[in-house]
Amino acid sequence: MSANAATEFCPANVTHLESTSPDREATTYHYQLQALAPRVVDGTFIADTDAGWFTWVQQAVQLTRTTYMSASWSLKYWFHVAESPELTVVFPQAVAIRHFWVATARSQGDRFFDWDSRGVVTCEPPDFAKSKHPENVKVTRSPQAGDETPAPAPPPANAVVGVAPFPPPSCVQPFISATVTDAVQPDFPAILVDQGLSGVAISIIAIALDEHGKLVDAWVWASSGCPPMDDAALKAARRSKYTGATSYCLPVSATYLFRADFEPR
Repeated sequence: MSANAATEFCPANVTHLESTSPDREATTYHYQLQALAPRVVDGTFIADTDAGWFTWVQQAVQLTRTTYMSASWSLKYWFHVAESPELTVVFPQAVAIRHFWVATARSQGDRFFDWDSRGVVTCEPPDFAKSKHPENVKVTRSPQAGDETPAPAPPPANAVVGVAPFPPPSCVQPFISATVTDAVQPDFPAILVDQGLSGVAISIIAIALDEHGKLVDAWVWASSGCPPMDDAALKAARRSKYTGATSYCLPVSATYLFRADFEPR
């Protein structure tokens, strides 16, 4: 992952939600937090369940560097995130969680995004896409040199009954993921053609979009291994057009992975 540019919309995001019960409903759930760079995060969470809304307070927890591998039949690459240990929340009754997210968060020790200076940040609900990766892609942890030992987990949090943060959704599609609507095709760099380079290469570009679908930032998420190709992919991604995401019928900011395939003609 390139560190030249990157955008975050919240100091942390939730991932890997699991329950301790094989049933649809459970009283105890496990999850993790992720960010693009290491830091300590604390905050409040909100959950939309079949039994109503619940909230809880997450004690400060360290997010440490973790490497993942994304693999499909056509592409394999590694990327880094900062990840918390497994966290636990206990509900006062068995519930089925529909969606949950970081409602407010505060960062300590963030060296790249200036979250520390902003104090407590209010975070909007994400678009709740199941994955930013295509369905035929398998993403697994892949420890690498430079990864850090996971921090100890704080005690379980206790959820309490809360109130809905906004009116019930009334639109036809309450949740819509961001997507590209007009993808600009990158040019195969002329300098590589002159050098006689052949074969297929792929660059993955991370796109950050505001709530209106306007591009806020773009950076290399997975390199082709060839800087001129990555630069061409980055330029194409920046020139492409996108639609923003919707969550609970409200426009929200979101990220999108733009894939550029290079093959000389």
